[in-house]
Amino acid sequence: VLFNNHVNFTAEYYNKTTFDIIQSVGLPPNTGIQRPADLNVATVRNSGIELQIGYNKKFGNVNFNASGNLTTVSNEVVKLNGGAPIGGEGGRIEEGYSMGYLWGYKVGGIFQNQAEIDKWNLAHNKGDANIGSNTYKPGDMYFQDVHGNPKAGTKERFSPTPDSAVNANDRTYLGKTIAGFYYGFSVGAEYKNFDVSVFLQGVGDVQRYNYARSGMESMSGPANQWATTLNRWTPTNPSSTMPRAVFSDPYATGRFSSRYVENASYLRLKNIQIGYSLPAGVMSKLSFAQKIRFYVSGVNLLTVTNLSLIHI
Repeated sequence: VLFNNHVNFTAEYYNKTTFDIIQSVGLPPNTGIQRPADLNVATVRNSGIELQIGYNKKFGNVNFNASGNLTTVSNEVVKLNGGAPIGGEGGRIEEGYSMGYLWGYKVGGIFQNQAEIDKWNLAHNKGDANIGSNTYKPGDMYFQDVHGNPKAGTKERFSPTPDSAVNANDRTYLGKTIAGFYYGFSVGAEYKNFDVSVFLQGVGDVQRYNYARSGMESMSGPANQWATTLNRWTPTNPSSTMPRAVFSDPYATGRFSSRYVENASYLRLKNIQIGYSLPAGVMSKLSFAQKIRFYVSGVNLLTVTNLSLIHI
């Protein structure tokens, strides 16, 4: 408590390790069990700080108060039973990473001309295994060669050295689905019989795979698409973010990749409330109640986010 009781502040640190976390896991075919089973798979550590500050003071006839809080979260899989990662691209569990992280291909860019294609082909003589025998053309999206195939005689899942080929071994960390911090802020005031309060809440340092975009910007068939595809690559509109439209997606631009990973941080106007309480003189004439207050409120009035489609 500080400044003549007008300010209060608390700070805490937490570090909690959870053992034997239960996860639904698909079992090997030789077990004869076709459905996933719930197994104790991992040890996970969560650590961070929690901060809270509050302020209250009277200015003439106005009672004013404000408070804010911040919680940081560092989530890490410390140990995984068996050691091998589990889970798919939309929710992978691996030692040294946060639970359920996003795992897939990294976009390299969009070919703007034949010279760029020739240069890529020269550096990637083994090509992209996902496009088969198809030949790149200007406007096609390409992906990064991040890793190499695992070396024979080792237990590594991939080689850290690129091998001029783009294949399943090049899938890598794309983002985390557990927020790195949460925060909130509230402010309120009272003047005579009127009062008002506002509460804002948000999260940060978190990513999300936008499945809606992956379907509505695929341009691989005759189905309806989002209007954003009007800005796709064409010879007269050399886009660097939206590839050209090609039926059936022969270049696998719709694969699980950083193309559809977005910043899922947001700030939300969670609640606003304005109230009026009947004066004491009026209440003294009423025998059936000690206080009557009228108010209007709004919930989830505004969300500020970079997500293409808000569903948080």
